[in-house]
Amino acid sequence: MPFDPTHIGEITVAPLSQLTPDGSWQVELAHDLTENLLIWITRGQGRVFLNGQQRGFGPNSAIFVPAGTLWSLELGRQCIGQVMTIPASTPMDFPDSADTLRIPDAQDQAVINSMFQAMQAEQQDRPALWYRAMQAHGTLIAIHVRRLMAARNSAISKPTAAQRLAQGYCGRIVECYAQHASMADHAAALNVTPTHLTRVCKSETGKTAGALLTERQLHAARSLLITSELPMRDIAATLGFGSAAYFTRFITQHTGETPPAAQTGPGQTEAQRLIRQFWCLPPAAPGRPNFTIQPTFDQYGSTRTRQAALSAKPCRESPWQRRHGRTLHWALMPSTKAFEGAFQHSKSKNDIQNVAKYIRKVDNLH
Repeated sequence: MPFDPTHIGEITVAPLSQLTPDGSWQVELAHDLTENLLIWITRGQGRVFLNGQQRGFGPNSAIFVPAGTLWSLELGRQCIGQVMTIPASTPMDFPDSADTLRIPDAQDQAVINSMFQAMQAEQQDRPALWYRAMQAHGTLIAIHVRRLMAARNSAISKPTAAQRLAQGYCGRIVECYAQHASMADHAAALNVTPTHLTRVCKSETGKTAGALLTERQLHAARSLLITSELPMRDIAATLGFGSAAYFTRFITQHTGETPPAAQTGPGQTEAQRLIRQFWCLPPAAPGRPNFTIQPTFDQYGSTRTRQAALSAKPCRESPWQRRHGRTLHWALMPSTKAFEGAFQHSKSKNDIQNVAKYIRKVDNLH
């Protein structure tokens, strides 16, 4: 059979901790993603809100989150695991709907662990056709998990009316998010009263219908604050708020911080926020010197050192960079020493701002 050169989306594997680079709110608030996730928990326990239901999970659990599914995750302190990120356009054999599965058999656990280790090796070394190997290993994991789910599903009863209503409501939150529909609008579309919808959501998910809607809005707001350079009034308008003042009250009420403070993040200096924000700029313009910034992680992926790594030639992209499809190349380095300490000292803010201004100037010329 001839080799198929068709480009496939890049599949990545990363430690569980890299789901929350900017804080636990990134998984604890109900939201949806544009890519598929397979979360493999090897140690610890927690709770997951998925497909209109809240469930507990323990060690050796697989959690599949399809793109466009409303979900959230509460991780215990000792949780360790891996996350496989699969672009929605990449064909895989995972289930069509969100699901969780506890895998008690040691042999099945060993199969999944070995596949994840093989994917990590391919991702790190990047030999020829490594991306094809990533897809092949990921498909084998998907088939194995799907077979185990099929064996379990034969003993599961059909969903109740309450479960179907909760699933329908969560589906509408994702599908109709851009319309800024209220909870009453969703209830009317589902042919139930707001009171009944709230009662059902509380019993099935542990959260009221209004709380789920608020969490989705809050997640979108906080995400825009840390990734966008839009003015506050434009962010407020994008999210459907009537004014920047109303948006400020919303953020303050639910986070205890003003939008600028939430933009910086807990325990994060202004320089740290600027680095994270400018990391999302487009790739370097042609002819620009190749300086690449990349945070250093420990073996579990946590930013323990909070120190920037700098090299005179492009570094290998991290899973976070590949996931977002962008690499930040620095064209000018006013003070290397100050820059290396930028994650710890906010006095480097001016240097970083000067770099950003220069990058924008060069981009405008190209």
